[in-house]
Amino acid sequence: MVTEPAELLERARLAFSEPLALVSSSSWDEPSACGEWSVGELVTHVLGATSMYAVVLRGGTSDTGLTTWLETTTDAGGAATDFERIAREVELLLLDPEAPDGGIHHPAGDVSTEQMITFTLVEWTLHGKDLSHALGVTSPIEPVLAEEIYLAIEPFIDRFRAFGVFEPAIEVPSNASPSDRLLGLVGRAP
Repeated sequence: MVTEPAELLERARLAFSEPLALVSSSSWDEPSACGEWSVGELVTHVLGATSMYAVVLRGGTSDTGLTTWLETTTDAGGAATDFERIAREVELLLLDPEAPDGGIHHPAGDVSTEQMITFTLVEWTLHGKDLSHALGVTSPIEPVLAEEIYLAIEPFIDRFRAFGVFEPAIEVPSNASPSDRLLGLVGRAP
């Protein structure tokens, strides 16, 4: 990573928490820009994934992490506070210099701390963009964040697609912004 992980994680957290602050009970059941999910389901998914990250970063098993993910609930009134609390914990765990680098039991297989940072950046940033889009907020992904994520996932994009994580790529112009290049790579319309 060219940019420091702490800075990238903070930018990614804000990419999700800023549109999350705009979610209300009236928008909770509205469609999101992510598949068949409602805004509330999208928010709950991200909160669940982030909670799972905390479990496996603390040494939990992939099964315990997955159970945590699937059992996570929230609502429009508490989602922003819930996310902020668990996201900051995940950031601290990922940046802890005493943490072992590797052997993190993610449900997709054992991964390194660097891979977990990438997963976290992808989760918060892309779903932050999905949430912004669903709420009618138009803002590109920060160029530094978009470029770092693109560089981290591009070599493995076919593996992600095989797991159903991303749609087929959407072609973008050669002079597209880093945000549009990333969105095109993961099959989201820029």
